[in-house]
Amino acid sequence: RRVLEAATLANLSGHFSWVGSDSWGAKMAPVQGLEEAAHGAITILPKRASVPGFDEYFTSRSLENNRRNLWFHEFWEDDFNCRLPHGEPHGEPHGGPGTPIRKCTGRERIGRDSPYEQEGKVQFVIDAVLAMAHGLHSLLREACPGGGLCAGMDPPDGRRLLTHIRRVAFNGSAGTPVTFNENGDAPGRYDIFQFQGSNGSGAYRAVGQWVQGLRLRV
Repeated sequence: RRVLEAATLANLSGHFSWVGSDSWGAKMAPVQGLEEAAHGAITILPKRASVPGFDEYFTSRSLENNRRNLWFHEFWEDDFNCRLPHGEPHGEPHGGPGTPIRKCTGRERIGRDSPYEQEGKVQFVIDAVLAMAHGLHSLLREACPGGGLCAGMDPPDGRRLLTHIRRVAFNGSAGTPVTFNENGDAPGRYDIFQFQGSNGSGAYRAVGQWVQGLRLRV
C-alpha cells in the first residue's frame, strides 16, 4: 500500500506494472483510495474452497463449550466488540480510542450477533493437521509393527516423520488432493486476478489460473 501511495504522490499512476503475491490477493484494503495507481495489477490467490460442516461447527462455538481454546476469550471480545469480566484490553475498540466498551453477556452468538464468513485458509489449516496425522500413523506402523506404542516412537524421529509426511496422499477437507513433491511442496493451484480501478472505485477480475500449468482468460 505504501508503494502505491508513493506512486500516487509522485504522479506516476499507470507508470508501473504491479505483480502481487497472495498476501495482496483480492483484498480491497491495499488499493482503497489508490485505485488508479493499482489499476492493472496482477495478483494471485491459492485456489480454495469452503469446507463443508465447518460453518455449522464454528458458529456453534461459545464461551461455555470452547473453554479448551486459550485464545477464544480474546477472539470473543474482538468479534463482538465487548469486554469480558476480568478481561485484559486487547487493542483499541472498534470505534477508536475513547469509545465506550460494553460488557460481554456470554450469550452472543457468532454469525447472529456479528458478521461471519469462513476464512479462506481454513481448508489449508485442516489439511496440514491431517497431513501430520497421516504421517504419524504411517511412521507408527513402521516403527511399531506389533501395534500400539513402542520404544521406537518415544520420541518419534523427526527426520523419519518428515519422510512419511512427504509420502502422504489423500483427499483433503474440501475434496482436493493433498500430496507433496520431493522438495516437500504441495502442487501449486492458484487463481490469477487483475485489478481494474479508476475514479475511486475498482474490482478484481479473474483472468486465469495455475493448475499444473498456466491458463489465461484473455
